[in-house]
Amino acid sequence: MRLFLIILIVLPLLINCKVSDDHSEGKVDQLKEDKNATHSSKDAHIDQAKIYTKLFEQKRRDHMSAVQSIVGIDEQKQRPFIEEIVKNIKTILIDGRETLERIRFIPVAGVLPESETVRDSLSKVLENVAFLSDLALRFPSVVKPRMKDVKLKTVVVWAVETTKKSELIDETTRSVVKMMEMEMGLTPKEDGYVNPYGEEKSKEEREREAVQEMKKKMEEKKNKKHDLKIKKGPSMSKSEL
Repeated sequence: MRLFLIILIVLPLLINCKVSDDHSEGKVDQLKEDKNATHSSKDAHIDQAKIYTKLFEQKRRDHMSAVQSIVGIDEQKQRPFIEEIVKNIKTILIDGRETLERIRFIPVAGVLPESETVRDSLSKVLENVAFLSDLALRFPSVVKPRMKDVKLKTVVVWAVETTKKSELIDETTRSVVKMMEMEMGLTPKEDGYVNPYGEEKSKEEREREAVQEMKKKMEEKKNKKHDLKIKKGPSMSKSEL
């Protein structure tokens, strides 16, 4: 049941990666009306980009909630679940790349595309790179082996470069993506680099191992008592003596 609920949380993040919805467009229109008639096209792009980034930050909170839910999954179910998410992210990124390259899209720093099709495809790329980065830092032992997939690695490198050039994501997410690059071996690790979740993960592993060890000892103790009982055999009552 818990896994099913987590799937309901994660699935919309992979399917409905669109932060520039009608509500945000309404904000942009209202913002334009509040400006005077000399409001330049460049300023309008900046306004839209700022609103997009704010909405992107809201989406990132959903990502954080999803990752926290995944942390709580049983280890045997956790790995295949994460691998399936990475597989879906790969598909989304490849589709996004094909769409953007077909129309010869070139990201311009701080400018949100006017075309809804381009905007949606770019949003999917930005959001899925961010979500993948979260997973890569939280579960490096699961995600890093997947990077041996040449298609996945290639499209992730492309997506990261597109994300950097667009300059539409918030500063915190930029840092997360940069750490993901180093953690996954896409770029050399900087001096002093430390996965911020590394110690937490080690602690989690130690706790899991401690629980498993405790269960093992309890099982051994139970079996030992059972063996002693068999060796002693049935006892005779005083009346039988």
